[in-house]
Amino acid sequence: MRVLIIIILVAVFYYLVIKPRKNNASTTSYQNHAAVQQSQTVDQPTPGINHCPADALINSPYYSKYKTVFDLIWHDGKQPKYKIDWLLQSLNMGRELEDSGTYVLASIKNGLPYFCETEYEFDKFFDYDKPVTLGSIDGLMDICFFYHETNRDHSHPEKRQYWQQQLRELALSGNLEAQGALCSNFAKFVFSESEVAEFKEKYESSLFSLAESGDAYAQLAVGEFLSPYRSQESLGWLIKAANQGLSNAWFQLGKAYNAMISLDDNGHIRKVPLPEEEKHSLERKIAESYYKGAEANNGVMAARCQHIVGMYYEDGNSIFPKDIEKAKYWYQKSLENSDANAKY
Repeated sequence: MRVLIIIILVAVFYYLVIKPRKNNASTTSYQNHAAVQQSQTVDQPTPGINHCPADALINSPYYSKYKTVFDLIWHDGKQPKYKIDWLLQSLNMGRELEDSGTYVLASIKNGLPYFCETEYEFDKFFDYDKPVTLGSIDGLMDICFFYHETNRDHSHPEKRQYWQQQLRELALSGNLEAQGALCSNFAKFVFSESEVAEFKEKYESSLFSLAESGDAYAQLAVGEFLSPYRSQESLGWLIKAANQGLSNAWFQLGKAYNAMISLDDNGHIRKVPLPEEEKHSLERKIAESYYKGAEANNGVMAARCQHIVGMYYEDGNSIFPKDIEKAKYWYQKSLENSDANAKY
């Protein structure tokens, strides 16, 4: 009995005194190591806990270097399923690649709200049609909905609030596409009813007035967010914006024409396929839209238009005959506009 009491007392002493000291020492050691490594890092952006490094990811002078290493690890099958800024933060802290898992786990425990903790979540940021990393307003709306409480598998209030704030700030800064997104029907799935009502009162009428006066960005916002998707009204506004040379508008037109091939006017899957002649006509409009968006070379979706045109020329079709040199040209343009996938 006496031996049992001694064992219990030793165990209590270990868990109350010895183990906490070890943990504190370990934490101190980690912090000291990070501080030393940080002091050895030259001219590298170091996002703090309250700053989202996704903002700095594309603009970082180290992006292409880190992304190359990141992609190599991904394709070797060693990529852990975490976060968009893994490469920036782990390397900014001076951590070697082998030790990045330790850094990430410690960072997640600190409650950083912007981490991508699954591969699926990570992919949302690079989504082909809605790249958050390139600043797509459509992508920002989508990621807010992705983190909404109604999305039980991915609900995350802190992450949602962070990206909601980005949208509000963009709208306040005068970004017409952001203003249109906040007034759209989709906004009610991202913000509260009172917030959407406030956005509509603040921005909607001025957006329509600007669009009618000929402002291309307002026309894009109205066509993309404030008119029923793929309606004649929506297409009309997108065409007006596109004809003023906006790559984003040409990209949205290409998407809209593409949807018409498989969806009817109500947004349902077509029970009867389109006649071949009508289908080919839409395919030509799709290709022409992406090509004109690539040529315009402005806006966040220019890189995607250029990537698509590169694929057209690489594969060859009735509209774009196979031409490897032209494919290389457009892939290079896409890469220069930060579409990292173009290098493959």
